[in-house]
Amino acid sequence: MAMQPNVSFAIPPTSAASYCNGVQVTTSEWDVTCLFFHSIPVPSEESGMGATERRLVQGVVMSPQHAKALALVLQRNVASWEERNGPINLPESVLDGEPAAEDSLRADPGERAGG
Repeated sequence: MAMQPNVSFAIPPTSAASYCNGVQVTTSEWDVTCLFFHSIPVPSEESGMGATERRLVQGVVMSPQHAKALALVLQRNVASWEERNGPINLPESVLDGEPAAEDSLRADPGERAGG
């Protein structure tokens, strides 16, 4: 494997890491858009149970080539993590179904991707 150059990042003092527990991915002929969001339960006055509100954390648009490279980097890093820590189990709702032009991974495993 080729050695990676030493790269440093200039991080502005106003930037901060953000937590997200979902991502919606849409594709076009020219780009791939990832909308990272944080799903938060919103209680209703009647039952105490409510809908889930999604708050956009960050949108990232990239070329299909960058998206494919990102997928490979993520795949390698997850495989390395699992070698050290054991397998990551995903709910069936994430694993089943055909990929669609618009797909989501959601915080609520009871919701179906892309629906």
